[in-house]
Amino acid sequence: MHFQQALVTIMETRNVSLEELAARTNANPRWLLAITTNSDWTPKLDTILRLCHALRFNVFSYLALAEVGSRGYNPQPSTLNPQPSTLNPQPSTLNPQPSTLNPQESRIRNQDGSLAEHLNQIIDLQPRHISMALRSYRIECGFSLRTLEKLTPFNVHTLCMREGVRYENYPTVTTLYSYCDAYEISLTEFVKRAFSYIGC
Repeated sequence: MHFQQALVTIMETRNVSLEELAARTNANPRWLLAITTNSDWTPKLDTILRLCHALRFNVFSYLALAEVGSRGYNPQPSTLNPQPSTLNPQPSTLNPQPSTLNPQESRIRNQDGSLAEHLNQIIDLQPRHISMALRSYRIECGFSLRTLEKLTPFNVHTLCMREGVRYENYPTVTTLYSYCDAYEISLTEFVKRAFSYIGC
C-alpha cells in the first residue's frame, strides 16, 4: 500500500501545508517532511489515525486510497470526503445476511455515519480494540495460537500478548498485514472490525 502517496494526495486536496499539519498534530515539521517524501513509509496504525483526524478524513477512505494509489488512481472529491452513507454504510446498502455480522459491527453500521462521529471514533479507538479484533478473527478462522504462529512471523508468546486486554501498543501496518494475510482479509476490513469494538 502507498501510505505516503495517499497522504500527499489528501493534503493537496485539503490544501493543507506541512506547517499547518504539523501544528494540527503537534508533530515536528521535519518528521512530516520525511514521511511525505518517503515512498516506502509504513506507519503505525495510531499515526494513520492521528493524521486522518488532523485532516478531518475518513480512515477507511484513506486506507482505500493507499491501496489503489499505485495504480494511478485519481480520487474524486466524493471519495476523499465521503458522504455519510459512504462513511458508514447501512445494512441495506451492504445487503448482508443477518448471520454474517457480529453485534458490534451491526451496531456501528446502524449509526448515522457522520464525519464528526467518525472523527470522535478515531479518538476513541484504543489498542485493546485492536487486540479484540485480532482475537475475534483468529477464533472465526478456527486458528489456534500454534496454527497462527505457522502462518505469521510471530511466536505464540507475541501472538498471545497482542491479543491481551492489557496490550497497550498500536501495531505497524506491516504487522497487521501479516495477520490479514493469515485471515485472508484486507487491512480495511480489519480496521473496521477494530472500530466496531469501540464502546465494548
